[in-house]
Amino acid sequence: MRSAVLSLTIAVIFVAVEYGHTSSPMQYLAMEGDTVEIWLGKFPVYTRQVNAGRQTFRICTAKNKKNKKCGFWLNPKTKKKVKNAAITKMKNGEFLVLKNVTIRDDGVYTSKTAYLQLAVMQKPKPPPIN
Repeated sequence: MRSAVLSLTIAVIFVAVEYGHTSSPMQYLAMEGDTVEIWLGKFPVYTRQVNAGRQTFRICTAKNKKNKKCGFWLNPKTKKKVKNAAITKMKNGEFLVLKNVTIRDDGVYTSKTAYLQLAVMQKPKPPPIN
């Protein structure tokens, strides 16, 4: 079991170094319902790895806006729009803005030059009124 974990760890480190991510990811902490701005640079496609799996987000351009194949998180395996994903938009061409984040948005977000970990915490429930 330990050798399998070690092999997996080495594989993850190799992938991180292969893609130029040699340091640990920048970490963002958010509460459910927050609006989060994350900087990943200016690229046409962004990727995230969340509990539901790998998902991609394509920035809208004049070409792909007509096809309606941009501006939402997509499951690349099924080619279907991800339901319940945070509303995501670009700000100033460099920031992804995730509105009303939920636990489903918790994960690792990547571009060609950057990656970060977004941790979304549940809002504490109010104590019962006696």
